[in-house]
Amino acid sequence: MKTQKRDSEPTKNVLEKDYDLLENKYLLLEEKYTQSVESYNVLLHQLKQLQRAQFGTKSERFTDLFDGQQALFESKELDDIVDSDQDDDDDDPGPNGGIPVQEHTRKPKTSIANHDHLPTREEVVPVEESERQCACGCQKTRVGFEIKWMLHYVPAVFERILQKREKVSCPRCKDQITTSALSPHILPKAGASAELLAHIVITKLIDRQPLYHMEKYWLERFKVNIRRQTLARWMIESAKKLMPLVNLLKEEIMSYHLSTIDATKIQVLKEAGRKATTASSMYCIRGGPPDKRSILLEYNAQKHKQFVDDLYADYRGLIQSDAEVIFVKLGDKEGITVSLCNAHARRKFEPIAKASKTNGTAYQAMRYFRRLYKIEAKAKRLGLTDEQRYELRQRESTPIIMEFHQFLLHSKACVLPQSALGKAIAYSLNHWEGLTRFLDHGELEIDNNATEREIKVLVMARKNFLFSYSVEGAEALGIYFSVIQSARAHGLEPESYLTAVFKAIPLCKTYEDYAALLPWNYAKTLSESEGTIDAA
Repeated sequence: MKTQKRDSEPTKNVLEKDYDLLENKYLLLEEKYTQSVESYNVLLHQLKQLQRAQFGTKSERFTDLFDGQQALFESKELDDIVDSDQDDDDDDPGPNGGIPVQEHTRKPKTSIANHDHLPTREEVVPVEESERQCACGCQKTRVGFEIKWMLHYVPAVFERILQKREKVSCPRCKDQITTSALSPHILPKAGASAELLAHIVITKLIDRQPLYHMEKYWLERFKVNIRRQTLARWMIESAKKLMPLVNLLKEEIMSYHLSTIDATKIQVLKEAGRKATTASSMYCIRGGPPDKRSILLEYNAQKHKQFVDDLYADYRGLIQSDAEVIFVKLGDKEGITVSLCNAHARRKFEPIAKASKTNGTAYQAMRYFRRLYKIEAKAKRLGLTDEQRYELRQRESTPIIMEFHQFLLHSKACVLPQSALGKAIAYSLNHWEGLTRFLDHGELEIDNNATEREIKVLVMARKNFLFSYSVEGAEALGIYFSVIQSARAHGLEPESYLTAVFKAIPLCKTYEDYAALLPWNYAKTLSESEGTIDAA
């Protein structure tokens, strides 16, 4: 018996070692399997995004028809069908207890006659003399007209303006000569009118035509030779004269309790101490009261945290942005509360949901976002005030947010952390406080898309002019976009407004002179003058 016991002990030790060895191998294989699955998911996600970029649509529209089956054609009509789903419909029932369905409205046909804002010139086409004689021998008389509307285009016209400043002298005192005063001009030494300068700016920034396109086009069509270097110099020098106006816009933004901020990249070729391939940033800041809405675009090359801190050094109120660290850290300042953009959180789930084509986690997350955005659309449709929108969110959005949070916490334990879905869930949970802050403030939007739309104007123009040659050029872009986008926010036509500003700036001497050129003040003056003309 003792011998058998001694023999069993080595066998037991061998088995324990074999077990430990197998367990280590299993753990190693399990870790390799997990890494392989993560790598596969990452590569699959990248492949799906490459296929979408090459062959698919970049639209972020999301529909969830028929229990998870994606719509073959995405359109507003499909969204209207989905909006009638009973699981998340917030419309009031009809008189018979049914859910009202939105009527189908056709888009109005394009009519040439519906352009009353355009000048009208009448052309009468007479009947030929040979056809005025009736077969009975009587002369035919006019009984009316057949009407046909046509749009007419007058090509651009270049002309020279020869300014002659009158000189007078006394016939007795030959040396006493008086010359008429020089007309004030934003660029006294430039041979370009205010209208031409404004047209150059709008053509480059709004019509997205680079300066070398203008140079070539004008030379070929009109035999007008203005080198692109001259055009660039005119733009930069005239932009400097608009800085007092931009400073006033900035004051309006910083004196209001709500501001939004976003940034995009811009490349500057000639910048001291930096390579030409190094990208800088253009920041877009929106703010001001609703009747004094202001948009500011400002260039910054480096030290972005310091730039943002200095920008909001004396600011007190709400700031809405994406989850960039330099923006989130603003919330650490006294008196500043940061609200984050839910569109950025949604954007991380959207490609996964569309690529999976299954009713999975990303798909369900998109449904939560869709329910929240539907409530926001309802508030806009009803024209609710900030207080009413706050009450609506507390009543309808808060329960969805709480349910969504529990869903994300449960889903986090079921997905790989380094997968695209795992990162999307982690992003929402890590910034949950900022993403849900809109619930507590009726004046806040659910996302920062309005600021992204403002900065998209620069992005679209950048796709054509590609880069800025100098820092002065980049700063000029920010100045012009600030003035132009603020003007458009108040319903002003950019080129006519910029022309008026170019003409008035040389005459400005006081704060009141510059303040009169602010978009909301100029729009009010323009409306009053038009009303006077109409009354006359």
